[in-house]
Amino acid sequence: MPLSNNELASDERWENLRLAQQRRETVTGRVVERVKGGLKVEVDGILAFLPGSQIEITLVQDFESYVGDEIQIRVIKINRKRRNVIMSRKAVLENS
Repeated sequence: MPLSNNELASDERWENLRLAQQRRETVTGRVVERVKGGLKVEVDGILAFLPGSQIEITLVQDFESYVGDEIQIRVIKINRKRRNVIMSRKAVLENS
């Protein structure tokens, strides 16, 4: 059964994230909401989790202030089957 254009685009976005992780590249994401333990970030149409411990180099108390911001982040873990992506902003800040 042939794939739809949406499925092909989705496959391409997941592959781009996988390559970004492999190459340790920085990507841009938009913080969409605060969730338990961190933030939900949208990267090229894919929702990812940014743990509170990975937002800054120091401990962050107010996650809410990041909602709506575009931030530079790095993929630290990806599982396509579970549709699970873990990001880190801390990794980007430490290498700046």
